[in-house]
Amino acid sequence: MIRSLGPVAFLLFSLTGALAQADAGLFGDQGVSPQTVRQGSLGNCYFYASVAALAETQPELLRQAIRRGEDGVLRVGFADGKYETVHAEDVQFARDGGFDLSEGVWVAVLFRGYAQRTLRTVLIESVNKSTLLPPLKSLTTGVIGSSDLVLLAYDRAIRSQIDQSGTISRKGLKTQLRKELDSVPLLGTWRDRIVELVDSSGFFESLAAQVKANGELFGAYRAAGSGGLSERVLSAFTGDAHSYEIKKRDGTVAAMSLALQRHQAVVAWTGESQANFLSNSNKAQSLLEKDADSWYVPGHAYTVLAVNSALGTVTMRNPWGDHPAPGGEFTLSLQSFLSAYIGFSTSASGPG
Repeated sequence: MIRSLGPVAFLLFSLTGALAQADAGLFGDQGVSPQTVRQGSLGNCYFYASVAALAETQPELLRQAIRRGEDGVLRVGFADGKYETVHAEDVQFARDGGFDLSEGVWVAVLFRGYAQRTLRTVLIESVNKSTLLPPLKSLTTGVIGSSDLVLLAYDRAIRSQIDQSGTISRKGLKTQLRKELDSVPLLGTWRDRIVELVDSSGFFESLAAQVKANGELFGAYRAAGSGGLSERVLSAFTGDAHSYEIKKRDGTVAAMSLALQRHQAVVAWTGESQANFLSNSNKAQSLLEKDADSWYVPGHAYTVLAVNSALGTVTMRNPWGDHPAPGGEFTLSLQSFLSAYIGFSTSASGPG
């Protein structure tokens, strides 16, 4: 269970002073680099591996994605021109909860922005799947699409009562949502309408299913599968991304090498169990099985830092930052890589 963050009304007060004080620690001493990205206790390896990959290939893109308005509030911008406002209290919540262990708070800021972006999409899709009349659907999605405080009320209500598997209850969500909306500057009829939306047929079912599928974005400890999720993150920040199965050595090596030459981020992931890795290993690869536990994590996403075709190696980084060694970096033979990893994602082309 995740603790409540308190009424949304707190956000009506200026956070300029707190944010200005934290500005010096925004990017940390090392700035935007993959070495400073460290995943915390949530199953969001795909996000941290993707951000580390972008930090390696397009660090300025991430730096520019975090903007500070004249009001001092941080905003995260995305490739489609949309942005999400990120509040200091929510970043501190992620840090205090051990959900982000990175140097500086820039990764936590990006994560909160991405989580809010995802929730906004989820809410709008859930409204459209409800039984509300079309005109009311249009009005409701308009409010959700334009109101940061309504979005944050839902976000905090979900985070206050989601369980470790990513499950939320209709009653618990409705009760907490009303508390969060108590002082949001909405007309009383609209405040009631937003709360009663939870009881609208089709809305809660869709919302609950999509929250469960993205539970780690809201504080659930559910370990998320990695396949395809890194593509969404890379696409959000660069505008385009693609995922591929790892089948043939030549095609995989050539594709990853070309992507890195073009300053594209590359993220690779393992299967859900070691069985996939071991089944791909043969007697000539028996040494791989002996040391697999030192670097292999099933159902996990990794940043691909370099491919050396001449030496036949791939340099990876675990977003945990401390496995298999301090810093999380390690180098595998292509043989080991192709046996252990089942897919990879690449972002849109970077500068240069």
